[in-house]
Amino acid sequence: MTLRVVGIDLGTTTARVAWPEAETTRVFSLSAAASSSGGAPTPSAPDLDALFGAELTRLEHAGPVSAVVLAVPVDADPIERLRLRQTARRHGFDAVRLLSSPVAAAVASARAGDLAGRVLVLDLGDRGLAASAVMVAPGRLDVVSAGLCPVAGGERLDEIAAAALVELAGPDAAPSLAQAAHREARAARHALTEHFEVRVTLDAPGAGRRVVKLSRDQFEQRARPALMQAEATIRHVLGEAHWRPEDLDTVLLVGGGAYMPLARRFATEVTGRRVRVPELPETWAAVGAAAYAQSLWGEGPVLCVTEILPVAVRVPGLDGAPELLLPRGCPLPASATCCRPADLPLRLEGAPGDVAPEASFGGAPVYAVASVEAGAAAGGSAGWAAPVTWTIEADEDAVLTVHPDAAHVVSRPETGGGLPVPPEPPVAATRRLPLVARRFEVLERTYAGLTEVGVPTPTALFDEGRAALATGPAGVPAALAVLDRLDALLEAHARAH
Repeated sequence: MTLRVVGIDLGTTTARVAWPEAETTRVFSLSAAASSSGGAPTPSAPDLDALFGAELTRLEHAGPVSAVVLAVPVDADPIERLRLRQTARRHGFDAVRLLSSPVAAAVASARAGDLAGRVLVLDLGDRGLAASAVMVAPGRLDVVSAGLCPVAGGERLDEIAAAALVELAGPDAAPSLAQAAHREARAARHALTEHFEVRVTLDAPGAGRRVVKLSRDQFEQRARPALMQAEATIRHVLGEAHWRPEDLDTVLLVGGGAYMPLARRFATEVTGRRVRVPELPETWAAVGAAAYAQSLWGEGPVLCVTEILPVAVRVPGLDGAPELLLPRGCPLPASATCCRPADLPLRLEGAPGDVAPEASFGGAPVYAVASVEAGAAAGGSAGWAAPVTWTIEADEDAVLTVHPDAAHVVSRPETGGGLPVPPEPPVAATRRLPLVARRFEVLERTYAGLTEVGVPTPTALFDEGRAALATGPAGVPAALAVLDRLDALLEAHARAH
């Protein structure tokens, strides 16, 4: 069964949804990235409940989408990624993967046949200029290193454009005109990508109306120092990859900022290479996310993508016990283990001061938090009979888990602040139905292959599952329960043999 898939690029104020069709990919822009509290848009709190629960539903004319790849900012930490994935699954997207935006853009170009070899992807969006070094081969993309310069993003460039408008309004400009300048700054900056000069009307209550002329040269003189701060980030990314600029086969510039002539000149100056810009660079990450979704669950060619951990993750051991450490940049999935002596309190925690700032990436390091009840092992005794091996893991989406070989783990609250987890919306079961049916098909083929080695097929369970699926979305919970029992039987057979 083929799942209906989409790719979604999560921006600070706009989410772009790429919808694969027979011969093309359609892209829709949805204003669904405002914070769930109803305040100003924030990069760390995209409102996926609004996106999945209302905005995306409006586009589902031929039935609900069942699988999604989310293109996320390159510096999204494991806790942010966990919340994104959990929200998607709460809305019925059990088939969900996360991909950093520059890598998603690389996927789009690779599918178009435009990339091969050593590729530097520069994604200039609102959050900053993200750089990723990617090795591209047929059917495979491997991220080697990545970095972010937050001061070179669209939000900072808007501030620079607004300051220029206020300055050009004259020394006697009323303070209230600054608010009007901030409202008009983004439109003015975008207009300067096609025009050498724009006329901006600043109209503020009590301050009158002023018409200001802003030229491209005036804006670029003020914006260039901010953009040049990203040069150190780009060179650091290339240094971590052990690449020289002359080793690059392609420099790919994407994001809304790729329209700016200044950005194109800057990328060429820093790398010494010709810069490739897609026709619609602001949609390219969403298109790549959709292509990757087709590779994972659709009918597209198989594509393997290996990402890296975007932050340094450390769980310090208390009382002199060994620590668990995953360095920034290690390939995903990744894991690290340590043993704790039996006579020590088994509690893991972290604080931002435990890792030096230079070890972090795109902000403060992220820590897995876990605690263990004393006496949870060794028959409830006060101590531990033997050392316990603890493991910290980061999966393909850089989502963390911490677990010991024998203990009760209490993880960090997933919703933050002790807030209750919202219930699943009614459409979740409808989205989940085709994926559950597909899992039954896969398990039936698996059990059919095991009959040759004497493993009986649990026909009664499969009949029960099919009967549940025949009732439609209402039967999804019962079908999932049957799947759990079938999976448990497979695990029991595997252990027995």
